[in-house]
Amino acid sequence: MLTYKAFIFIAMVLLHILEDFHLQGILANMKQKSWWQSECVKLGITYESSKYRRDYVVSLIIHALENSIFITLPLIIDGLIATFTTNPNNSLFIGWVFIIFANTVVHAIIDDFKCNSKSINLIVDQILHFIFIILFFSLYEKYLGLWM
Repeated sequence: MLTYKAFIFIAMVLLHILEDFHLQGILANMKQKSWWQSECVKLGITYESSKYRRDYVVSLIIHALENSIFITLPLIIDGLIATFTTNPNNSLFIGWVFIIFANTVVHAIIDDFKCNSKSINLIVDQILHFIFIILFFSLYEKYLGLWM
């Protein structure tokens, strides 16, 4: 049982690393207000009065949602296994939605502190992400249960 839980947790961490460092692509730039400002300069328009002044927020949310879905995949797979092997648990869907929504909000706020406020560095950013991975893993395990 401990091995299974460790596998699920390690999978969550590895998927976070994969998404946060390898799969972000253009979102790594687009979630930074400074990138949009420089793009406006290239276009010869003023950032503050442009239609692009809030687009970095959308990019932050898209990245955070993508990351949330990635790190939740092991929990979703665990829940699907549980649903098909034991009595279906109606709270699983609500639990997944809560975990994905809450992690999306938290991830976007943390990344905004790093990318735009520049009030934290990459080390603090990743420590905070890992703390929330631990928290969401613990919530899932406690309230929704792991299959094995």
